[in-house]
Amino acid sequence: MTHTWVYDKESFYDFLGFVITYAPDFPEEDFLESEEQLNLDSAFEELKKGLAIVNASHSKASIDAMNELVLRAYDCFKSDDEIEGTRFLGKLDDMLHPNRYHDAEKKLRGD
Repeated sequence: MTHTWVYDKESFYDFLGFVITYAPDFPEEDFLESEEQLNLDSAFEELKKGLAIVNASHSKASIDAMNELVLRAYDCFKSDDEIEGTRFLGKLDDMLHPNRYHDAEKKLRGD
């Protein structure tokens, strides 16, 4: 049996945050069999699956840009450039939540 990390939009957002935090060295999960543990390849397959879930609410150009960010991040991690890989995943997160920081800033100002 294969564990599914991404099954809807919210689980995708959570999983993206998990990958940003831990890639490329994922913690071992005690509830998973050894063959189900995350590695870089399986994590990025889940990210691609998650992008397919959120595609409906984005333009073709945005979808293409998000897919490109995932590919570039993967290539960076495979080349041992964790900083750049994480930066690309952060850009993906920003694209998925364009108003998050603006809304938080407004709350802080009391708008």
